[in-house]
Amino acid sequence: LEGAGARIGAIEIDCGSIFDESDPREDSLLYRTANRLHVDTRESTIRAQLLFASGDRYSRRVLAESERVLRQQRYLHEPQIQPVAWHDGVVDVRVQATDVWTTSPGVSVSRSGGTNRLGAEIEELNLFGRGKQLSAGYSTDVDRTSLGIAWRDPAVLGSRWTSEAAYTDSDDGSVWAVGVDRPFFAMDS
Repeated sequence: LEGAGARIGAIEIDCGSIFDESDPREDSLLYRTANRLHVDTRESTIRAQLLFASGDRYSRRVLAESERVLRQQRYLHEPQIQPVAWHDGVVDVRVQATDVWTTSPGVSVSRSGGTNRLGAEIEELNLFGRGKQLSAGYSTDVDRTSLGIAWRDPAVLGSRWTSEAAYTDSDDGSVWAVGVDRPFFAMDS
């Protein structure tokens, strides 16, 4: 396809739910409920991560790099990008991926040396299917009680820029952090 000078035509995005309800092993009330509660990754979220667009020259290397970029997203399982049709100098491409469960609650309780420690946290890695990350946590021990929140956007306004913000308020002070970065994402960048 590269030797023939093919251009990329249609880009089909196929992002499946967490569980495949057509598989009898995953067609139970629990799995169906999880699929209904989970917000599927949006097509635009996946498209923003691709290193190619319709009209670009076809390059297997760029498709493989786009797969690598998608694999770095913790909300997707085993993304694959493959050409599916070739016609009139144009190659159509399919991007396939499956969502993973992205909401992670956590609770910790411990006792050591006569003191108690308590913590609770919740993290969402794919907020509203847009790939944004939000977490909040609470902890208390003999030294301090803390409450914190953190935000991470790996594709600010659909770009390659990332942003992060965090704030923690504790009995003995507060901490805040803000960051903006444009990390490595492709050999041609």
